[in-house]
Amino acid sequence: MQSILVPTDLSNSSVAAIKYALYIAKELNYNIHIIHVIDVPDLERFVVEEEVKIMGHQKILRKLGEFVQEKALTDSTDFKDINISFHVERGNATSEILKLSHSIQPILIIMGACGNGASQWDSFWLGGTTKRVVKRAKTPVLVIPEKAKFQPIHKIVFASDFILEDLEIINSLLTFARQFEATIEVIHVKDSDGEVNEPVLKYLRSKFIPQIESGILSFKLIEGDNVSESLNEYVANNGISMLAVLDERDSFITQLFNLSISYKIASHASIPTLVFQEN
Repeated sequence: MQSILVPTDLSNSSVAAIKYALYIAKELNYNIHIIHVIDVPDLERFVVEEEVKIMGHQKILRKLGEFVQEKALTDSTDFKDINISFHVERGNATSEILKLSHSIQPILIIMGACGNGASQWDSFWLGGTTKRVVKRAKTPVLVIPEKAKFQPIHKIVFASDFILEDLEIINSLLTFARQFEATIEVIHVKDSDGEVNEPVLKYLRSKFIPQIESGILSFKLIEGDNVSESLNEYVANNGISMLAVLDERDSFITQLFNLSISYKIASHASIPTLVFQEN
């Protein structure tokens, strides 16, 4: 059975991620693995190891389960059939999360945009465990703003540069969207001085003719000199339930990450963002 990995630092943002994972797992019949890492510098690790010995690994696991029950399972009858496994590790949070991900091979990692010690203005694009996991994970990461509440996934926007790598991402999104009967809009924001890669756009369209004709998939250009503002306005005004992006260093998405995700989407409790890693 497929699974979802949900790291938690016991912050409010991670509660939103757990809740989102519960709803997706329920819809798709997935298992959930929840991991909490006692993250400390190397020089302090021996102190934590003694603390763990004194407290007991099972007691920490029990406290993690109680946290999830109290904060996320507000109506436990809705999620009684979901298989949830708890993991407590000590060490570097990013390394332990990625280690477990490599072991269980989840279909998706779901994380909160901000954690303990980070304000909404210092969200995951500006630093923190989520940013490092996004950069290093081999699995798509769904990032959940702290105040986000689960809504049916019916319309997904993929923010694109119209590059050949989009072909694999669109195929993955179609598989994901099909399970929710959702549609996908591939959007590119073009400023007044920018150029569109017309050959690649034509090629991409040629690969998805049946999906385009059925209305499941569409390709659109948005005119705007400010990439982040234009995309945010489109998302806000068109009932978009999820944003998907390719974590690519040299693209217009970089502008989106630096401003829109951290400053506007996370701080204004907007929609979840599904991040695919560049191969």
